[in-house]
Amino acid sequence: MTNPSDGGCDDKSLLVSYLYEECGDADRARAEAHFAGCATCRDELEALTGVRGRLANWAPPEPAPAFRMVPADDVTLSHQPWTWWQSAPVWSLAAAAVFLVAASVANLEIRYGADGLVVRTEWSEAAPSQTADVADDAAWEADLAALEADLRSEFGAPAADTPAAVTAGSTPDPQPLLTRVQRLIEESERRQQRDVALRFAQLMREVEVQRQADLFRIEEQVGQLEGLTQAEVVQHNEIMDYLVRVAGQPGQR
Repeated sequence: MTNPSDGGCDDKSLLVSYLYEECGDADRARAEAHFAGCATCRDELEALTGVRGRLANWAPPEPAPAFRMVPADDVTLSHQPWTWWQSAPVWSLAAAAVFLVAASVANLEIRYGADGLVVRTEWSEAAPSQTADVADDAAWEADLAALEADLRSEFGAPAADTPAAVTAGSTPDPQPLLTRVQRLIEESERRQQRDVALRFAQLMREVEVQRQADLFRIEEQVGQLEGLTQAEVVQHNEIMDYLVRVAGQPGQR
């Protein structure tokens, strides 16, 4: 402290307000006069000003990406001939259709009885629906069989019989097959919705029948309890009448 007479060295609030330019004209003049005669405070102000400037210009480092950016012109795509394994999406749709068909023939049994709600599924032949159209079912099964035959004939051939190179003009168009698979899937979904609606209606009828039976049984049990209560009242009245008669007879005490 080279100039401690004015007390500016101890007034740190004046230093901070001057550093952040928050002091008035009188305080600014007093601080500048003190800094002109006090080398220690002047050095401290310069150091704080430098730190403030570095903090203002500092920015957190950007993390390095986990991937490498490559221009589009540097990427070369290899054109390979069409092969049988490129039909995986077709096989996926075919597998989905087979799964829906398998689910449609699963025997779903839903019952409501004395044991509560019972849901059970078993693999068995589906029971014929009362509202099912036999002609539509036969046509749908025929389409499914034709689709299976086409899939086997198109994709089941040995790999050795496949030419080494297939030109772009001889590439088979999978769109008709996809359309047939989509139509079979939609038909299976409609059949599933119809079967679920019928089974749900049957379940509601069974629930209503069981509810009526439970109400009748409850009313019967309540009637039995009321009958027992009335019998107990009659028996109690008879005992009281007997006691009154015995108490009123002389010589019976």
